[in-house]
Amino acid sequence: MEFKFLLLEYLKARAEVTGAHFNLSISEIENLFKSGFRNFSGVEVNEFCFPCWDDDEPRTHKGFLNSFICYFISENYSPKIQSLAQ
Repeated sequence: MEFKFLLLEYLKARAEVTGAHFNLSISEIENLFKSGFRNFSGVEVNEFCFPCWDDDEPRTHKGFLNSFICYFISENYSPKIQSLAQ
């Protein structure tokens, strides 16, 4: 799973909750990340582009980033099934 999609979807969801304007595309996020950016609108990401914390998390939605990560992973995770015969 590529975490840049997690970041993009989180930023969209946060903008929707706060009523803010958001218009970064996935290619813009990729280019900025490759250039060394590790903070996107207050969301700090690690070297895998995984969101670590949000400095601008909505006050009315404490834990929004963590909840969104859990939701996103549960909706998009597909386990790799390995044969027991190996």
